[in-house]
Amino acid sequence: MKRSGFNRGLRIILKSQCRFQNSKFKVQNYISFDEWSVLKLKEYGVPADDVEAIQMKEGFFGTFSEAKGISSLIKDRGYKDLLLISSLDHTHRAKISFKNFLKEQTVSVYIQASGERILLRHAIVEFLKLKVYQYFLIENKI
Repeated sequence: MKRSGFNRGLRIILKSQCRFQNSKFKVQNYISFDEWSVLKLKEYGVPADDVEAIQMKEGFFGTFSEAKGISSLIKDRGYKDLLLISSLDHTHRAKISFKNFLKEQTVSVYIQASGERILLRHAIVEFLKLKVYQYFLIENKI
């Protein structure tokens, strides 16, 4: 995303989170993560009206449940492109989950890893989760 402006017609959908962020934006110094996200995106030229925080039904397999819910929303609204931004160690599992639910749709799925660093133990846990998804949850091993 460029600081020069946001491409009108695009929509940013965030998973609503019930946590608070220490922030310079409010007098009390604490705002919701959703509010903080909107304010940060606004710094990059994204109008607040183009950002939507949605509530997700939590399931045992979090990424799988989120992919199912957001994919349904994408189908209902007729979106044609999806850009996922995820932590580096989580990108593959997120991508196969979304592709699984969008395989009958003409939706292009793109994924970008965030710049955060990961610990080896997190990478190992994520690899094990990926294998569970591949062998037990994802149809046709996308």
